[in-house]
Amino acid sequence: MQLLLHHSKPGNHSDLGFIVFNSLNLILNILICVVLYKIIIFIRAEDHEKEEKRVVIYISIYLMSLPNFFNYILGQINLYVTLLILLSLYIYLKYNGMKWELIASILLGISIIIKPITIFMIPFILIIHYDLISRKLKFDVTRSFIRLIGIVLPLSLNLIMFLILPNLLDGFIEANFTSSEPSQINHSFSITKLIINFLYFTNFGIIFGSFMAIVPKIMRSTPILINSRTDSISLIPPPT
Repeated sequence: MQLLLHHSKPGNHSDLGFIVFNSLNLILNILICVVLYKIIIFIRAEDHEKEEKRVVIYISIYLMSLPNFFNYILGQINLYVTLLILLSLYIYLKYNGMKWELIASILLGISIIIKPITIFMIPFILIIHYDLISRKLKFDVTRSFIRLIGIVLPLSLNLIMFLILPNLLDGFIEANFTSSEPSQINHSFSITKLIINFLYFTNFGIIFGSFMAIVPKIMRSTPILINSRTDSISLIPPPT
């Protein structure tokens, strides 16, 4: 009996990963187009044209956009975030009730975990209504609070991980603020990456990065003394 052993080359694994990743991106793009179509049809006014040619054009422009090609070529994860944001938006628009408000907000919170830049969308989910007739500004506290709770729930998982694994916080700060990893200093179309790279090559970036790197060590090694009489908080220096 002859035993044949097949030795796979290292490049085969990377090629397979590339194919699987882009196949997932293709599926995500299909789902995104479906959600986009549903959102456009839902918000379309009654006097709008009944044909769907313009809707198809809008979706085609999205598919042919340059950032969409970068998702395939550069291995970006933007499509995951896009799908979660659109699903969240569709739920906000179509469904009523606190349950759906919470579900949509949880999806948005997951997108923030994947891509922290999404955190800038939080002000836009607050429900503020301005009445042009009475000229009064109304703020829906209950629904806005439920939405904020839904966003915080997924983010709280990160805080739990930082408490369980304190060294994880150091790595997070180094990777996102100090740019100590060589792979973090590169050219990118990401707004956050451009800001981080700019800070790294300026004195402010060095000072801020050093401060952020020291803070976790100080908080873990320095006890805090609270004076109940004067309501003051002071740090107890470690013994030398």
